[in-house]
Amino acid sequence: MSGVLYFFVILHYCRTLKLKPMEITHNELLNLLTEVNRPSFVYVEFRTIVRMNKTNNQYHDKVYKTTKGNFFVGGEYERRVNMNLIKEGKEPVFVSQSPSGKRHISKCVLTDTKTETKHYLMLEYFKETPPFSVSYDMDGDMIQKQLFESFMVKKSTPTNQDLERTVNVITVTLSNVRVLHIDGSKYEIIPETVEVEQEP
Repeated sequence: MSGVLYFFVILHYCRTLKLKPMEITHNELLNLLTEVNRPSFVYVEFRTIVRMNKTNNQYHDKVYKTTKGNFFVGGEYERRVNMNLIKEGKEPVFVSQSPSGKRHISKCVLTDTKTETKHYLMLEYFKETPPFSVSYDMDGDMIQKQLFESFMVKKSTPTNQDLERTVNVITVTLSNVRVLHIDGSKYEIIPETVEVEQEP
């Protein structure tokens, strides 16, 4: 990430710290995000059930993960990868594929292709950008990742970008989003049932 880009991420975060939050439903969140028509930095908090193998696992379906951080939405994944290829002196020949079982309905929102009833938010994250925090809890108490890490389902990493500095994107189930700061506004989303999804 360039110094200028880093500056704008931090500036966005600082500007939203003092905002008074507005409560919205997930349908209102969906409507808000489908109207995003340009790339933007956002702050997001989301809560998921940690995916784990079930066999002999006392932690299965009991551990929750809360992620908080600054993300980039509305960018074109293929274009972002090819721009990084150019920066690394390589040919911009990357062609993206649609996420398995999902399709875009806007720049940052996807739906499932089978029922078109589930929605997902596509986020790009930068590993070096603070603040990016992750915490785990079980039965209302904080828990250390080391206790259950061996049971966790291994996540995939980009292998076809041919980049030293990969473009990292995740798709978060929309009903798991708890807080969103975007375009100078702060939203708190009325919680629904937490769903299991791929761990970012």
